[in-house]
Amino acid sequence: MKLTDIACKTAKPESKSYKLADGGGLYLEVTSKGSKLWRLKYRYLGKEKKLCIGEYPIITLADARATRDKATLPNATLSSKTSEPSRKLGNTTMKKLSTKLLKRIIKYSNDYI
Repeated sequence: MKLTDIACKTAKPESKSYKLADGGGLYLEVTSKGSKLWRLKYRYLGKEKKLCIGEYPIITLADARATRDKATLPNATLSSKTSEPSRKLGNTTMKKLSTKLLKRIIKYSNDYI
């Protein structure tokens, strides 16, 4: 069920943080201290990540939905602090593995020639 602006306004803090889901990974997190934060859950390289969109009511429900829709386009790039280092780590690891494998193949072939 989609969220309404009234549900966002009337959400009260409880002893623990809780989420009000809107759909498509978008939810409003109501913390125990009373702040309301828009977050977007998504997957990157098979791992679940969360993107903080902003604080309610500064970011309205319509703005949060527009951000979600923009972020879920096929060619969209989410700005995440971990996305760029992960990509670099992946390339470095792949380079190390391929170099190591190549050395083993050369050594193996030289032993049997």
